[in-house]
Amino acid sequence: MNLAQQLRDFLESVEQPCTRKVEKAIQTTGCTLERIAPFIKGPGDRLKYGRNVILRSDLFEGLVINLPGGVATPVHDHGESMGCVYVISGAFINRLYMVEENSSKVMPFSESRVDKGESLFIERGVIHSMYNPGKERMISLHVYFPPLSGNRIYPSEVVESF
Repeated sequence: MNLAQQLRDFLESVEQPCTRKVEKAIQTTGCTLERIAPFIKGPGDRLKYGRNVILRSDLFEGLVINLPGGVATPVHDHGESMGCVYVISGAFINRLYMVEENSSKVMPFSESRVDKGESLFIERGVIHSMYNPGKERMISLHVYFPPLSGNRIYPSEVVESF
């Protein structure tokens, strides 16, 4: 059974999803670089990184991110979704932001490193960016629930730098 189908089967058996159950689902699939390899896409015309949706249902959305060295995702949120990110290879810096009170500026306030084999939980309302400080690509599996919708990408002119 391929990784996407195995993950779908496990997730659909979960009652009342939460980040810990999603993390367990990811770990149960035995998610390795070899198993995720068929789902890795390179950077495209629009994005500086690879992004591939590998499953989507009424309850969940799963995707694989390929973040080359020295590249960051745009500053974004996940709308009404929450989720779990599992790093399969490499590492990234998770940069957290907040909207400045009485302003439209998005201000940095914290960052932390997430390494191979570690998970990161994304709660509703979190504004963040993922940055790969290394030379090698970072590959991660993301599972969001409910599926992503209403998410926002913040334009660079309103984002203060770290």
